[in-house]
Formats: sequence, structure tokens, C-alpha cells
Amino acid sequence: MKIPFGLDENGRIVDIRDVPPSVEGNFRCAECKQPVTRKQGDDRVGHFAHKAESTCGKAFETALHLLAKQILVESDVLRAPALVCQFDARPSDEDIALFAEQTLHWNSAGETEVWVDGIRPDFRGVWQGKAIFVEVTVTHEPGKPKLEALKRLQTPTLEIDLSAARRDITVEEIRQRVLDATGGKRWVFYPGEAEVRARLEALRDQREAEEYDELERQQQDERRREAAQRAARTDAGIERLRKIEKANASFRAGTTAQQLAFLEGRLGKFVSDWPAILGHSVRGASSVKVSTLVWQADVFRRHILGQGARHPKRSVTVESVADWLVQRYDIASNDWTSVRVAVWDFLSALERADYLRRRVRQEFEILRDVLGDETEVPPQRPQPRPLRPPRGVLLGGRRRRCIPVLVRCAQDRRSYRTRRGDDAPELVARRKTPPVGCCGLRPKPRVDVAHLCREGC
Repeated sequence: MKIPFGLDENGRIVDIRDVPPSVEGNFRCAECKQPVTRKQGDDRVGHFAHKAESTCGKAFETALHLLAKQILVESDVLRAPALVCQFDARPSDEDIALFAEQTLHWNSAGETEVWVDGIRPDFRGVWQGKAIFVEVTVTHEPGKPKLEALKRLQTPTLEIDLSAARRDITVEEIRQRVLDATGGKRWVFYPGEAEVRARLEALRDQREAEEYDELERQQQDERRREAAQRAARTDAGIERLRKIEKANASFRAGTTAQQLAFLEGRLGKFVSDWPAILGHSVRGASSVKVSTLVWQADVFRRHILGQGARHPKRSVTVESVADWLVQRYDIASNDWTSVRVAVWDFLSALERADYLRRRVRQEFEILRDVLGDETEVPPQRPQPRPLRPPRGVLLGGRRRRCIPVLVRCAQDRRSYRTRRGDDAPELVARRKTPPVGCCGLRPKPRVDVAHLCREGC
């Protein structure tokens, strides 16, 4: 293993690059203390090397550790970093500085590996009459027992981290890191630091509690405002319903002439000019206790008039109109079905007159939202009569009246398969095979397909 540092005859760590090839000397490994050989030349990088049978694996780390302590002992100054206990991740006014970055000048020569109350720090110096310990970290940081002893001794302890040093690092680079730089240095222990950090932690907890209380107060204020708004909306809704009920009661209390006069003003036409679609007879009209002309004109005014211009593709449903009629004319609940029938017939008549167009089920789209001048109600379109199957067709194994003819056995055989050895087609029976008809067909039980027998049975 190539090692840039070794111990000379005086026990000092030397760099192979500082030893001329012409200088004689015996050098040993800093870890195993065994002799090492110098490897120097113009075509190679100088280094110390163990013998081939050596198993030493920590020579570089031990030499680096000893070299750092050697540099500390031979110097009377040391640059120390600042120690600031921060209130938050960002700098703030609450931060407390325990130690300012500065250069320490030792009052006397420092010592290495001196036993102090059961621990042996790497270096011990005296600055301004106070002892300061220095720990050099290459492979591992100070353990928990040493930290507890430092806390008991109340001695400031500085750590110098050299674990990331390159294997080709020079002595000058190590000296700069150990003595002049502040990077890679930190205070492992400083008297009063734990108390200050505890005080800042308590202050953070207090600030967080105050922020939480403020947030809770804001949320309570927001909930109170929302509750007040809901109450106001509820009151407004109740007041609106009260006004609607009052207007409905006033409309119901009026005579037929007064009701028609009101509707004339809203529809913009005299009764004599209204189309025949208003007032025509529908089923269930007796459930509404006013004239058919009145309630149909009222429905047109409320649900159709002007709706298309305000809401494109506006629709109206039988259920919404029926509910409005029940409230408008105070109709009993047992007449609700009759009201729906009456509304259905009226909207269907409007559909035939091209005022509405049916969308799905009982929903209609508004096509025209103004009254026309139709003189008659469009008649209902005749419904096509369903086809009746011929009598006597076998279906399900017995004679019965069948559904309209869909498949003819003589021309279309796609629903049948041919029996082996026979040209006559047959239906596949799932359970019991029904009797064979005159043409040799076996109809499928409970199928929606009827067939014609060529014999006319």
C-alpha cells in the first residue's frame, strides 16, 4: 500500500516528498511501527511501502492523525469557527452567538494525549486562562463516554474533521486545514450551549403555540361568519318562500277575470288573441281547481315564456311543472298523479305545436318561448298498430298467439342449423324439444322469434 507519510528516526511524521533520495535514514509505519521502504524516482510518485507480507491497513489514517497533532503542538495559534445557536433555519434576531470566529493564541505550548479525569483528548491548549480541547477526526468521531466526560468537565472542545482528505494530500494542505481554515471544524462541546438551545426550543414551542392559537381563532371567526351567512341565506329563503306563498294565495283568492287580467299583462296578449293551445282539454284537468285556460296560461308564463332567450337549450320537465302547480294552486297530495297526467298532456300538445321538443322520458327542450297564433290544437299522431302473428304457430310446445314475424324458415336459415341426413332446418331446443310442426321446424322454447309454416297452420 502506498503511504505518503512515515515516522523518521526521531518519531516525527515526514512527507516522502520532503525527503531527498540522497538522504539516508530509517523510516517506520505510523500504525504498525514496522520498517517501510522509500520508493522514489523520476518516473514514479514517491511513497513509503510495507514489505509484501505486511497486513497493515490503516497506515495512512494513523499517519494523518499524528501529523495533525504534530502541527497543533508546533504552532501557537489556531483559527476557531463561530458557534451560533439559531432560532430557525434562517438567521433571525433571536439567534444567540456563544463564540465569535477568531484566532486562538495559546498562552503556553500545547500538549497531546494528556489524561484529564478519565479521558485523553488529542490536544490540550490554554487560551485566556481557560483550557480548550481539540479532537482530530479521521475515521470516527468522539464517542458517547468522551462527550459525557466533556460535559462533566465543562471544557470547550473543538473538532477538526480530516476524514475526507485525499491520499495524495500534502503537509502544507493539512497545515492550512488544521490551523487556518474554519471549514471542517465544529464545537463538539461548549459550556452553556445546551441551556441556550433548550431556551430557544422553548421559545419556538411558545411561538408555535401562539401561531396555532391565532390560526384557531381565525378559523373560529371564519366558521362564525359562515354560520351567519347560512343563517342569513336561510332567513332570506324563508322570507322568499313567505312572499311566494303570499303571492300564490293572493292569486288563488282572485276571480277568474282577475286571474286572466294578470296573465294578459304577463303574456302581452289579450285572451281573445291567445292560441288554441291554451285552454284545450287534457286528462286530469279536474285536479286543478281553476279554469284550464288559467292554469295552462300560468304554466306557459312561468316555465316557457322568455326562457329560451335567457337560458339557451333550457328544458322543462313534467315533475318540475307538476310540483309548481301543486304549490301554486294548493292541490291536495292525493291528486298529485292526476296533476302529472294533466301536465304531461299539456306539454305533449306544446310539443306537437313545435313549442317543445322531447329529450328523454319526461324532459322537453324549449324551442319557442313566445306565444303564437295557432287557431287549433295539432292532433295526436296515430300510433302504428302492432303486427299480429298468424294463428296456430307453435311456440314453446303449444299453440298460442305469437309476436310479429321476424324470421321465415323457408328463406332465412341463419337462426337454425341443419340436421344430419336431413335438409329441413330446426331450432336448437335448450330443454324439452317441442313437437315438430308440419314443415319439420322445432321452434326454440321461450324465444322472441316466430316463424311461418308453409302449410299455413
